[in-house]
Amino acid sequence: MLVQSNYRHLLSNPTIRPQYPAHLEGPKISRMPRSTVERRAKRPRMAAAKPNKKELTTAEVVQLVNGMTRERLEALVLKLHEESTDCSDIIREAMSSTTSDSKRKGFARSRDTMGSLGTLPPEIITMVLSYLTIPERMTVTGLVCKELQSYRWSGSLWTKIDATDIPYNVLLKDILPNIQANNPGCVKNVTLAYKIHHIPKVEKFLSILAKEHNIQTLCLKPGSAVVSQKRLEVFKKLVSSNEGFRNMRDFSLKFTNTSSAGNYSPRFAVLLMELAGWWPKLESFTLDMPSSWRDEPLTFKDFRLLAEAGTELPGAIRGRTNNYITNISVSGGLSVDFDLIINLGRLFPEITHVLLDDVRTNASSPASLKNCTRYEEFVGRLPRLKSLSLKLNSETYPVASDPYDQIVSVVFFSVLFQAPRLTKFTYENVLHNYKPGLFKTAKSWLGGWKGVTHKNLEKLRLSCWSLEWSALGKKRAVWNLPNLTLLQAPHCVTIETDDLCTLMKRGGRRVN
Repeated sequence: MLVQSNYRHLLSNPTIRPQYPAHLEGPKISRMPRSTVERRAKRPRMAAAKPNKKELTTAEVVQLVNGMTRERLEALVLKLHEESTDCSDIIREAMSSTTSDSKRKGFARSRDTMGSLGTLPPEIITMVLSYLTIPERMTVTGLVCKELQSYRWSGSLWTKIDATDIPYNVLLKDILPNIQANNPGCVKNVTLAYKIHHIPKVEKFLSILAKEHNIQTLCLKPGSAVVSQKRLEVFKKLVSSNEGFRNMRDFSLKFTNTSSAGNYSPRFAVLLMELAGWWPKLESFTLDMPSSWRDEPLTFKDFRLLAEAGTELPGAIRGRTNNYITNISVSGGLSVDFDLIINLGRLFPEITHVLLDDVRTNASSPASLKNCTRYEEFVGRLPRLKSLSLKLNSETYPVASDPYDQIVSVVFFSVLFQAPRLTKFTYENVLHNYKPGLFKTAKSWLGGWKGVTHKNLEKLRLSCWSLEWSALGKKRAVWNLPNLTLLQAPHCVTIETDDLCTLMKRGGRRVN
């Protein structure tokens, strides 16, 4: 017993006590009294510390959603829909608004199949497609994806049809039936080409448009066929018998620069002007076609047919209809009588743009000048005219003593007096071998020459004239064109070497 007590301290020392593997050692026995262990067990345990919740910003939430995959995002939305009443109401409201918008606009959109194009609003996609031609549009909407096909027959894409590059079989069998089924009455602007062996189909196409749509702009372009007067009579019958042509605002016929255009007489142009009798809202009339009948110009009486637009309608009274024509263009070889220039403002009070490529003076033209008491009022009042282009010619070759010089000079000055809003003026003499004096009349002006003041004229083009600047700057004459920025004078005779634009602005006076 003595030995055991003497070696007890050695057994309790871990440095001396032999070490055994862990799986051989027995359970560790606590040396605390039982009362202490029971007392500590009865104490309430502290709850585990909760981590601090950090509020996420809107940018962080957007970044988190954009980084999620589609499956994870769908799972999150489904969980919110099942566990939160507020979230389910928000999701239900979003679904109802999306469904109503798709039904209203008629578009089935898919961001996955349309790619980045699907993120754009339907209006922007429609605008992009409107810049394509009809063949390109049909290819894009048919081959790219199924969702893009829903935009093919949108009404805003078919307000304008250019049928020059489309076979008429496709127009009659595919395009027109689908337009009528999806958006009836949407076509407003039409461009046609008369092609050989297809003229009956052109007339059928026009008849369908006139019955089912509201045509406002019609342009006839050159094709491989010549339009005869017989075909024009058929077209005139279509116009007179269909209500779809009553709202015509812009009509143009462009048959130049083609070998199959033919040679059209002034009678052909008169037949086209007679169509205005069924177009009470006509605003623009353009004729650009070849003609060698220069000795038979279109007269003042012919243009009166345009001025009396709508007189063929039931209840209309000739001479009492309103005139809304603002744009007239005659070119390509058709000549116009000089009397039209004198009476232009009286026939078309709303006119703003005029282009006449061949204005013919004849032996009777000086007679109207002799009856004029004031040269300023030789040309009728043109209160709204902004652009005027005239190319003057003479039936007989003039000589130095011919009144051709005087009448063309009076017209030039009278236009500046009678058109206060004129901004662009082109005045050319076709006779290159003879250059009349443009300012000649200032020396013999009725009532005394007092000059001209025009504040809106910006561009002036004079061709083949003799410019005698001293005639403008007579004593006590005020000549002022303050806003003139461009003066072109090709083939003109002038003895001045200064800037012509500055001379014209100051009435021929040099800058000191």
